[in-house]
Amino acid sequence: QLSKRMQSIQDQIHETSSQNIVVSVDRIFSGSARLDGDAIVAFVRSLCHVSMDELNSNLPRMFSLLKLVEISYYNMGRIRLQWSRIWEIIGDHFNKVACNSLQDVAFFAVDSLRQLSMKFLEKGEFPNFRFQKEFLKPFEVIMKKNSSSTIRDMVVRCVTHFVDSQAKNIRSGWKNIFSVFQMAAADTDAQIVELAFQTCTHIIGVVFDRQFASVLDSFQDAVKCLSEFACNASFPDTSMEAIRLIRQCAKYVAEKPQIFRDHAGEDLINVPEEDRVWVKGWFPVLFELSCIINRCKLDVRTRALTVMFEIMKNYGETYRQNWWIELFNVVFRIFDNMKLPDTQIEKIEWMTTTCNHALYAIVDVFTQFYNEIPETLVDNLYCQLKWCVNQDNEILAKSGTNCLENFVIACGQRFTPHVWERTCACILEIFRSTLPETLMTWRPDIESSGISTHNETTLLDRTDSSFDYAAVESASSQHNRMVLAGTTINVNSSTSDQQESILSNRLSPTNSIERSLKTQSDFHLFQILTIKCIVQLELIQTIDHIVFYPSTSKKEDLQNIAIAQKLTWFQAK
Repeated sequence: QLSKRMQSIQDQIHETSSQNIVVSVDRIFSGSARLDGDAIVAFVRSLCHVSMDELNSNLPRMFSLLKLVEISYYNMGRIRLQWSRIWEIIGDHFNKVACNSLQDVAFFAVDSLRQLSMKFLEKGEFPNFRFQKEFLKPFEVIMKKNSSSTIRDMVVRCVTHFVDSQAKNIRSGWKNIFSVFQMAAADTDAQIVELAFQTCTHIIGVVFDRQFASVLDSFQDAVKCLSEFACNASFPDTSMEAIRLIRQCAKYVAEKPQIFRDHAGEDLINVPEEDRVWVKGWFPVLFELSCIINRCKLDVRTRALTVMFEIMKNYGETYRQNWWIELFNVVFRIFDNMKLPDTQIEKIEWMTTTCNHALYAIVDVFTQFYNEIPETLVDNLYCQLKWCVNQDNEILAKSGTNCLENFVIACGQRFTPHVWERTCACILEIFRSTLPETLMTWRPDIESSGISTHNETTLLDRTDSSFDYAAVESASSQHNRMVLAGTTINVNSSTSDQQESILSNRLSPTNSIERSLKTQSDFHLFQILTIKCIVQLELIQTIDHIVFYPSTSKKEDLQNIAIAQKLTWFQAK
């Protein structure tokens, strides 16, 4: 009986001792709020080391990690400078833990960050402070370094929760939020992309409308985030909707220019007040649309191109001259050779669709805002027109001459003598660069080309002023058939000796390869010459229309034809 009582007393003493230890340990952490700035930093750094040792052991423990969360709660009321030093250490530790290979550990770290962030965001943030940006940085790091779909999905859900519940208190934290969503936009997981885009749609449609001033510092990040959604080829519907939201962002810029002018951020110290709306508003919108054009497939880039020029046409009247210069530096990148697709098929598609569409749109903008656009940009426009004409692409070449005609006819009355001089120089340069001079010297090899002497004479030695397109098409078709057949036959060979010579040459593999290459080279040259002839004809018509106007010129042509017909009739009688 005595031994039982002794055992009971010992158990009670042990229990009391354990409780005292637990309470004492808790007091260590709860009392950390009374430590001075240097002491708390040293304490937190040591606890992070212990926590990492626990997590790297054979049997991972999260005791110290849990205590780090508690310490964060206890010390969140410190002055911001002290708190920043503490969070720099704790945040870095959470970055590592959230990328742990054990998903339970990573999940706990992200969930702990979520709880701490909610508590921190409730406090709000004073203007010109950046503590929220520092506090939410771990979510960016985790999203960037952790490839687990589960953890990435959880990060997106945490950030979405912040937007839904604390949008009114978020200031500098918007940059982190858009950064997380930008990384989510490039994901292949449909659930992650859809959730992130839904939240972005809510921000643009609701938060921007209610508190645009508080999101202004992150406006560029928002547009860049939408651009990333538009460039995700796996979700075409999302791409189109993202472009629509970018257009909505342009509408906010147009409706709230004074907010941009009054906003003096750290990056706008040297920017004049009247240019702030351009630097922080218009330029990011138009630049990101140009990035979409350069990165995306045909349907998406066509939509982005249309929206970009819609914005320019709708709001261009508010643009200053120096803005136009920067804007067209971006727009003309569409014609940059270094940015064209590598493969020939994609390059041809780019020229006949995107470049062609952009060229007409650019001329429309020049025509609409000619008085506002600096005169120096006319030279840049002419450079692009000359580039288009010399790309060996018939559709683009025709568009170049047509756009030149449209521009001069629409704006010619407002040209200064200098612009007229540059216009004439441009036309003369296009004439010279597209002269089909090779027509005077080129003769196809009769044995290898398969184009008859009769056709050659018909095409190359024609002296009348008209250009026989039917003859070109006929010769081209014949030449195509020769190329596809892989062999050529001289239809005008008149002697058996010539035929035997051709036959013996064909028996040689080397001659066959050389003949095939020569045929292909001739056909390519023939296509280029055809395009140059067409451009020459288009230019002549362009000058005719510019000088005499299209309606007058056509009327005179009809009159001349009628007179010629009458003369022919009288001569016949």
